[in-house]
Amino acid sequence: MTQIQLKRFLLRRTAIELFLKDSTNYFLNFANGTERNQVLRAILQQRPRHLRYTGEKTPGDVLRKSKLTEKWQKRQISNFDYLMALNTIAGRTYNDLTQYPVFPWGMNEI
Repeated sequence: MTQIQLKRFLLRRTAIELFLKDSTNYFLNFANGTERNQVLRAILQQRPRHLRYTGEKTPGDVLRKSKLTEKWQKRQISNFDYLMALNTIAGRTYNDLTQYPVFPWGMNEI
C-alpha cells in the first residue's frame, strides 16, 4: 500500500480509498464515519511500509508539499498525470460517480 485517503461517498464522509504499488486501488465505504475511522486507525497501527497518509491536511497543503505543479512546469510529468493527481488531491475518484474526475475540454476539440 502506498497511499490511503479519506473520501466521501454520496457526499457522506464514510469511505477510504487505498492505493497500491501495482497502481490498483480499492474504495471502501462504511456504514458511518465512526466505523471508517476505526478501520483507518487499525490500518495505521500496522505501520505499512511505503504508506503515505496526508491526514486532515488541506488539498492546498498537500499540493504544495508534493511539488506537483513544479514537476508539471518542468515537463517531468504529462498534462494527463498532472490533472489526475489534481483530481485525486481534490478528493475526486472514479469509484463514486458523484465525485468523478474533471478534465477541461478545449474549444478546438469540439
